[in-house]
Formats: sequence, C-alpha cells, structure tokens
Amino acid sequence: HEKGNLAMAVTEGLLGDLIRIGGTVERETERPPVSPDHTPLLVALERAFLDPSKAGSLEPGDAVNLIEASGRRGEAEAIGAEVATLVDQGIDPGEIAIAIDSPATNGRPILDLLNEYGIPAALEAETKAPETVTGQAVINLLRAGSRNGSADSFFSLLRGPLGLDLAAVDEAEFTAVREGVDEAAKAKEIASGRGIDLPVWDLLKTGKTGEAVRALTRQAAGTLVGLEPDSLPDSSVATETQMATAICRAVDEIEELHDGRITPDLILEALLSGVVKTWAVPTARTVQISSPYSMRAKRAGYVFIASLQEKDLGGNEGSPLISKAARDALEMPDLTDQEQQETYLFYSCLAVPTRGLWLSYRVADVHGKAEFPSPMVDEVRKLFVDGGSGLNLIRRSGSDIAFPAGRAPSVRELMLSVAASGECSPHLASLEVAASRVEEATRIESSTASFRDIDSGAARTELAAKKLFSATALEAFIECPYRWFFEKAMKPVRFGPDPEAMAKGNLVHDVLADLYMSHPGELPTAATIDQWIGEMESLVDKLATQCDLGGDSAPHQIQRRQVATELERFLRREATRENTVYEPIDFERKFGFNEEGSMPPLEGEGWQLRGAIDRIDRGPENQGVVIDYKSGPSSYKSLADMKREGKIQLPLYLKALEELWGLDPAAGLYIPIFAAKAKARGLIDVKQSASLEDIGLFRKDYTEDIGQEIEDGFERASIAAAKIMRGQIAHDPSECLNHYAHAGVPDWTPDASSESGGDAS
Repeated sequence: HEKGNLAMAVTEGLLGDLIRIGGTVERETERPPVSPDHTPLLVALERAFLDPSKAGSLEPGDAVNLIEASGRRGEAEAIGAEVATLVDQGIDPGEIAIAIDSPATNGRPILDLLNEYGIPAALEAETKAPETVTGQAVINLLRAGSRNGSADSFFSLLRGPLGLDLAAVDEAEFTAVREGVDEAAKAKEIASGRGIDLPVWDLLKTGKTGEAVRALTRQAAGTLVGLEPDSLPDSSVATETQMATAICRAVDEIEELHDGRITPDLILEALLSGVVKTWAVPTARTVQISSPYSMRAKRAGYVFIASLQEKDLGGNEGSPLISKAARDALEMPDLTDQEQQETYLFYSCLAVPTRGLWLSYRVADVHGKAEFPSPMVDEVRKLFVDGGSGLNLIRRSGSDIAFPAGRAPSVRELMLSVAASGECSPHLASLEVAASRVEEATRIESSTASFRDIDSGAARTELAAKKLFSATALEAFIECPYRWFFEKAMKPVRFGPDPEAMAKGNLVHDVLADLYMSHPGELPTAATIDQWIGEMESLVDKLATQCDLGGDSAPHQIQRRQVATELERFLRREATRENTVYEPIDFERKFGFNEEGSMPPLEGEGWQLRGAIDRIDRGPENQGVVIDYKSGPSSYKSLADMKREGKIQLPLYLKALEELWGLDPAAGLYIPIFAAKAKARGLIDVKQSASLEDIGLFRKDYTEDIGQEIEDGFERASIAAAKIMRGQIAHDPSECLNHYAHAGVPDWTPDASSESGGDAS
C-alpha cells in the first residue's frame, strides 16, 4: 500500500480493516527517488496515474502505445504483430509479457496467434488434469480397467503418450472393430496378440491401482520429454510433467486418507472433479501470458495489457490481496468493490514494464456490435497533452485481412500480404523460404484446380456393361463423378458396422412399412392413435435386431427409445389430418430388383433404373403421391434445393409411379420423421395442392408443370447414365461445390509442405 495513492483505494480499505481487528504495521518503506532501469515516461505515467494535478502533463513517446481492435481475433493479431516486431528487433521473448483477465480462457486466442507466428509463448494459468494428455491417459486407464470398461477407452489409452507402436495399435483396433469387440478386456487380448505390452494394465488388474497410476504418469512424462531429447522441454511438456507429479501426489493423499485401500473410482472422481490441477508456468525465453494478479509482483521489459473492456479486468477472480478463506478465518467482510479492484490491478500492471507499454482494447466484437473500453484507458489519455491525441494508436479492424508487407509478422502473413496486393514485394524477394512456399502453393493450386479424367481401360470395360442404376447413385455422379467412382463403382468395404444413424433410419422405415401394411388403406385417427402407437412400440422392439440395434447396451437402448419417440410424434401428426382424400396403398415397394414382389425396372434409353419407394398414396381420380421418409434433416430438400443440388430421386420415382403403377403424379414428398420439422418438402403439382394440404406443404414447392419437372429430372439421369456407360469420369470444379474438400486434394498448408519436403502430391 502507498498512502495517498488513489489507485490503491482497495488496499486502503483492507489495511483499515486489518488494523481494526488487531493488525499492526511493522515496517514502512519509501519509493527510491529514481528508477534507473525504467524508461522515464513509464515512471512518470505510473506516478501520475489518477493524480488530477498531473492531467495533460505528459508528452507522448514510443514507450506508451494504444491498440484499438475489432473482435478478439483482431486484437490478437494486433498484439501479435507488435510482439513479432519486438522479437524481430532482437528482444528476448522472455522480456515480453501480456496481462489479460482469465488467461486460461481469454488468453487462448493470443497464444494460438503467437504460435502461428512462430513466437514461443505460454499461458500462466491453472490447468486441470482432464486438460492434459497425461491426465487423459490416466482417466482412460481407469475407465478401461473398470468392470464395464469399453474397448474405446482402452484404445484411447494406447494412443496416449505411451510410446507404443501406433501401426500395431491401428491393426489391433481394426481387428476389434471388425469382430465387434466392445469390452476392454477382449481388446486387451487382441492388443497382446499384436505384441503390444502394457504393464500398467496388469498392475491395475491385480489390484495395485496406485502403483499402476504412478507408473503410467512416469511413462507418459518420459515419453513426452523424450520427443525432443536435444533441447529443453517447452512449456506444454513442462505442464505435462508437472501434471504427472500432481497426479502422483493426489494418489499418495488418497491412499493416506483411506489407509492404503484405494480404488480406481476414487482416483477417477478426483481427476474428473477438477481438484487435481497444476499451475502452468512459462519456461525461459517465452512470452508470458498471465493474469493481472500474478503480473503485479513481476518486472518485464515490454508489457501488453489486453482486453481492457468495461468490467473485464480481474472481475472473475475475487480479491487481488487476500483469499476468501483467509477473510473468513479473520471474520472480515468480502472486498466487493469491483471498480476499486480493477483500478488497483490496472495500476499494478502499469508498474511492471521497464521499456514499453501497450494498452489494448476492443471497440466492436466480431459481428460488429459495439464494445466499450475500460475507463482506465481514458484515465491514461488524460495525463497526456491534448487528451492523448498524439499517442501512437494501432488500429486493427474487422476488414483488415492482410498486413502491409513491411509489417507482416510472419512469413505466412507476408505471403498473404503479397497475394492480397498482387505486387511482387522486395520483402518477399529477400526471403528465399517465402518465395519457395509461394511457388509450391502455385504448383498445388495448378495441380488441384481440376482432376484429369480417369483413363482406365479396365474401368471403361466394366462401366460399359453397367446398365442398371439407382437414383442415389445417379445423384452422386451428378454431384461429383470422382466421388461416385470411388464410393459406388469401386464399392469399398465399410470399416466396421453401419453407423448408428443409418441403422436408426433402417429401423424407422421397417417399422412404418410393417405398421401401415397391417392397416391397409388406413391412416391413424384420433380414435385409433393409441392402438397404432402400441403396435409401433412392439414393432420397434421386434425389428431392432435385424437393424443391428437390438442389443442391451446403453446406445442401442437410447436409439430404440428415440425411434419410438419420433415415430409416436409422426403418427400423432398423421392422426390430426382432416378431409384426407389420399390413402396409402403400397410400402417399401422395390422395382428393378431380382426378387419376389419387385416391379420391373424403369426403362431409359440404353439404361434402367431401380429403386425402393417408401410409400405410395393414391387419390380418388387415380392420382399418386410418392413419399420418402426422412429420419434425419440432411436430405430433407425443398424444390429449389433439389434443382440446385441435382437431386433427381423424386422426379425419377414419380416417373416410375406413372409408368409402372399407372398413376398420375400429384406430388413427390420428403416426409420428416425427425422432431425438428413437421411439413413436407419436395415437388407438388399446384393443381393437386388443395387436396394435399392436410399433409402440410410449403407453397414454394408448388410447380405449374409437374410433368416437365419429371422429364427434366429423367433427362439429367439419362445424361449421367450415358457418361457412366462411356466411362467418362471427368471432373469440372466449376460444377462441384465441394471440390476442394475432396480426398484427392492435398490437405496442404505452407508449413506442412516445408516439413514434408514440399511433396504434397
């Protein structure tokens, strides 16, 4: 505390409270008359802060700067550019500190940005066990070793920092998935058969839980430290080794509390509760990102006080001076004046830098909504002549995508600057590495802008014999011929069982088909809905096994319950339909398949179509409606979506309805089963819309000429089929919205190419 210093009002109150309960001042000191290691402007600023008599007394200088930004990313970029400039001038990163409230959360964007710029930095923040790979390894061991331990937890353990042969782990996991292994114990047997040794598992299984956890943490820490044997561990590795120590200490304490009798559940509870944690302290020669609380007792050459917003400096960390536990023990009141605490913390940070200070704040968020700087910024401005108008102000707005080439904080940013300006910069010419990366990027762009045609005689011969297609296969070809070739023509074997979403969809379709077939020509009504729901629930349990959802595991039970819930909601919607003129007549009817009950294929010019229609409804004048159930939202398409994305299933099914069933097409509808939607989407003849309104329609899906829509879809299908039969597997990126997400395009970044020798082909 300093008597008479308005910035330390919070310590004034604390000192008074302590004296009132019997505390005594044992020693008083005074400031030194001069501070030889500080830039004079910084000394003058700190001493003049909140002194009304010093308003307008300071001249701006290079030692005090302001940063005004939009959005947290923009603020991080502005700070990062200034830090990069300092480092480029030869400043040791360990001489640079960034103060920010709640650094574990708010400091992450700045840390990521500095890492992106290649500047060593670390958060000085509290880290909990689950946030570290060492902690996760122990958690996976305890979960896998429990009575109902899963194979997933076991393989997550093997992929942790244990130094195991990951190729052998891949083989073991592949075998486990292929054989449908769910239990950790069986997964362990498979892993052992692949030569994977795991002594900690044997310790755990023989009741030596504490010993197993200690051995695992030692193994994990040793593996991480050994990744870079010729250099000092970086801050992340230091945090991991500290966490290993913290976990071992926690195990010791738990054993002591329980007289040596320790169970996996006790340790697991401690780790997941957050009580096992460590304080991540930056290592040498790294930029320190810290809370104002820990910054106030330190010195640094260059300090950035970041995120100076209203009520955003130390607002979540309680008192900066005495803990709540200590106040409670002394029966003292809480220090609740947040404004005084913010002032004290800000002032404390002013005293930290010896060479340079940056005050950073945001005037808008990433969406453009206004944000307001802390009043502390204005208090600093007041101390300078002309209200601080001459202070160096660095702005970074949301529209600032690239830096000026001369200010680019990294090679990558320099490349972006040159690309944005379209000019060959002398800065770029002087950086051989940047020039090589731009050249590599140009090569990658050229080689992936389009794919060459698949030119294979064997493929053409095979495809020429292909005459029978499904609607979904033709849609896949229209979307991307490459995707169709690799997913449909080559028919890769699926790795593992069908995804749960697919199994759930199959169960929905099977239950509805059986349910409606048991009530031919009927829909549920208010009088019969309970009977329908009862039958539906029985069918869910009966048919789940054939859809791979009949197990007793929690995921299978949940999926069955979800199917029953969603179908009940759908059936209740069906029961509310009034003045219905269409009745269901056919369900899950296939055409073009070589099996009993299947209709013949739909004939095109030199090709044939096969498919399975979920449900067909018939009107009083021989009109027909094709219904396709959608148990997920992704393929629930409007008429506009269908045209834009080349979706031709409904037009093709309506053509089949006309030619194979002899019905006049009235509508092709996607009927949602999922809870989020109630109305149908698709393709509706406007002349029949009035008789279909009870289903729930969107007017934007009406068409004046449904016949033309059907023919347009059939023509697109015919073009796709003809290309397939000719073996014309070409690719035009202008027609493929997902071209650059294709597996054939390298997942390339400038940094990745340099590490791999530039071979991104």
